[in-house]
Amino acid sequence: MGQMRKMRRLQRACQNTEPRMDLPNLAGSEG
Repeated sequence: MGQMRKMRRLQRACQNTEPRMDLPNLAGSEG
C-alpha cells in the first residue's frame, strides 16, 4: 500500500511544477 505515498508525492510535485500529462488520473482522482 505504498501507492498513496506515491500519489501524494506526485501531487506535491504537480503543485510545484506544471501539471504533467503523465498522471491525468491523479489530478482527476482527488480533484
